[in-house]
Amino acid sequence: ITDPDGSDDPPELADSGPDERRHLDLWPTIDGLWEIRGLLDTLAGEALATALDAVDLPEPAGTPASQRRSPGQRRADALEALARRLLDTAATPTVGGSKPHLLCVVDIATLVGADDEAARSPRLRHTGPVSGATARRLARQAKISAVLTLGPWRVVNVGRAFRTLPSWLRAALEMVHRHCRGPDCDRPVTWAEAHHETAWEQGGDTDLNATVPLCKAHHDLVTAGGWRLAYDPDTAICTWTGPAGQVIHTHPDRLLEPAVAA
Repeated sequence: ITDPDGSDDPPELADSGPDERRHLDLWPTIDGLWEIRGLLDTLAGEALATALDAVDLPEPAGTPASQRRSPGQRRADALEALARRLLDTAATPTVGGSKPHLLCVVDIATLVGADDEAARSPRLRHTGPVSGATARRLARQAKISAVLTLGPWRVVNVGRAFRTLPSWLRAALEMVHRHCRGPDCDRPVTWAEAHHETAWEQGGDTDLNATVPLCKAHHDLVTAGGWRLAYDPDTAICTWTGPAGQVIHTHPDRLLEPAVAA
């Protein structure tokens, strides 16, 4: 017998706004996977579950039982599908003036299968080093931007087609340099502007081999302060020469990684 007043129904959850306990953490593991842990409030969890259901495609008819995915695997695949759809749509918000997208920096030797001849492992922006096989698989996907390198730092030129760095190359700049390359400067690269070693108006190329990120203060030192800046694309070392002849070297803080096994 049910209570006509509905007292046998589960208690309603109080809607008091976002729960202070909510969080979402994700990080790459040492074996190339990503681990996700979190706690969502009622509405966020409901929205995520509804979105996952919408892209959780069933197994094709006739799929053998041994090849059927577990519920957890299906949810993982659905979450990937959601992320890829967001990155592929025009509605994606800009980050630093550019549309976010997957980007892989890969040595040309790796791309043609000569992993042993590559100067360093291919890298994804957030995951870090990945195997050559992974980079080649990603490069075959149209929605992946692959930035090709010759050696550890030298990036294949894009020439003078652009006065400013296109969005995909700006993303590569942020993978090579973590902050302004001025002496003792720790301003993040996202705050910096891309400085041409030779000004574009004077015939300089727009590519990573001739471009370094500088904050406004250090950019002004070069353009109006009498300092000269030389960048070595093979070592990523910047050499600053002051008006009195003083010389300062700034080094990249992304050391070469050992090759990652396929």
